[in-house]
Amino acid sequence: MAVKMKDIAERAGVSSAAVSLALRDSNRVSEAKRGEIARIAAELGFKPNLLAQALVKGKTRTIGLLTTSFLLEVVAAKVLVLDRMFANAGYRLLTSFLHFQKEEADVEVVSEAIDEMIRRGVDGLLVYGPHRPGLLEALGKVRVPIVFFDVELGVPCKHILLDRSAGCKECVEHLCELGHREIYLLRTEWCREWIPDRRVAGYRQAMSAHGLDGDHRVVFLTEPDKADEMGRNVFDMDKVHQSLKQFLLSHPDCTAIMASSDELAECMLTCLHRMGLSVPRDISLTGFNNISSTGRTYPALTTIAQPADEIGRSAVAMILKSIESNDILTPEQVVVPTRLIIRESTGPARRGQLRLATKGVE
Repeated sequence: MAVKMKDIAERAGVSSAAVSLALRDSNRVSEAKRGEIARIAAELGFKPNLLAQALVKGKTRTIGLLTTSFLLEVVAAKVLVLDRMFANAGYRLLTSFLHFQKEEADVEVVSEAIDEMIRRGVDGLLVYGPHRPGLLEALGKVRVPIVFFDVELGVPCKHILLDRSAGCKECVEHLCELGHREIYLLRTEWCREWIPDRRVAGYRQAMSAHGLDGDHRVVFLTEPDKADEMGRNVFDMDKVHQSLKQFLLSHPDCTAIMASSDELAECMLTCLHRMGLSVPRDISLTGFNNISSTGRTYPALTTIAQPADEIGRSAVAMILKSIESNDILTPEQVVVPTRLIIRESTGPARRGQLRLATKGVE
């Protein structure tokens, strides 16, 4: 049977009204008595009625999160951090996963998810990188603080940004220290006007600082063959192999490749082995995100790490501060640094041009 306030009141020798005040930490009850009532409530296993509290205070202590597939490791790591940190602060995280099918339907998907958050009465809303048109318009009906993280919209707002630009600069610096000059950035993401790509900007700035051409060394290698039912990108190994092979045949000067994601880098690592090439002796290779498998590849992958804990702490602190101050409109930005993880897939630059014909290319 559920413990009620009258049970605590009988044990403490006070009225139910006094228990209610004490559990709300009201100074109308002495500090000593508040402590005694809190101890008795804990001993009896009392659980407060959150719905009743929400009706009284106008707060549900619930934070909404709009995000993409939880099965993307880089997403899951951040969501788990958020869930833990909000729980420690006495809040519940309500997550809505956005399942996109066709671009023309994206606005409807986003709008429905936001309507559901409004009906649930969330105290604040986090938006994690849906990157879809119509997002800002749909969010216009929200009357609680909104914090964006890991998504750049190009408009004043509250957001947490990952410093991808600095991460790519650090990676270029590392490769240049190893003697590389022919460094190429290979990507898969479609270039969308509303998503500024800081990785490309950082890469080009670092290349320019070393007197190298970065403008013509950003290459779209291949798109993921498809997204699976959980929203994960699925690469067709044969397509990546052929695309990478053609790239190397047309760019025999290449000594280092910076892949736009760890998943692509791991796929390319397999393809390079199939071509008879040695990493890093023939080609140095780096990834982005530091997913767990990068330390178990052969060779282990040099990559740029996203600090999930710091991103989570920054997002939680920003939205709770906004809720406390009832500040919905004031723009605010926190930039979280990345970290280069140097492993075995990068080494001294090869001398001379790559000769695929002598490496047993299929």
